[in-house]
Amino acid sequence: MNTHPQIRLARKAFDALQPLNDIDWTHHRDELLAMCKAEEKGHRGFMSDFNESHTSDTASVNDAAKLFAVKRIAEYMQGEEMPKGKDFLHIQKSCFYAAGLVDEYRDRIEKLWADFDMQELNALNYTDVVKVREVKQPVYA
Repeated sequence: MNTHPQIRLARKAFDALQPLNDIDWTHHRDELLAMCKAEEKGHRGFMSDFNESHTSDTASVNDAAKLFAVKRIAEYMQGEEMPKGKDFLHIQKSCFYAAGLVDEYRDRIEKLWADFDMQELNALNYTDVVKVREVKQPVYA
C-alpha cells in the first residue's frame, strides 16, 4: 500500500467528500471517481509498457484517480477557470463533473474540507506519485 504523503492527503480529502453521495439519487463523489479512474486507466493503457517504465511505488489507479478528483475540485474552489462547452472536446470529462460539483455545492464542500488546506489540495502533484523509472542510457566506448 502506497504511503506517500500526497496519497494519504488525497485519500483523506476524498473520504471527507462522502456526503456528496447523499445529496440526491446520484452518488456524486463516486461518479467523479469513476470518471477519473477511467481516464487514468486509459492513460496507462495508452502505454504498452507502463509497469516496466514506472517505479514500483507508483500510485495505484484508484489512488491516482482520488488525487485527480480532489485536485480538480480544489482547483475550481481556488478560482481556476471552469471549463466551457467548447472545452468538452479537448479536456478530460471529469473536469466538467468537478466544476459542476463546485458550482452547485461550493458551500458544502467548504464545510466538508474545513480541516484541509485548500492550497495544499490544489498543489497535489501526479508526477510526484506516478514516477517514471530512470532509463539508463547505454555507454558507448
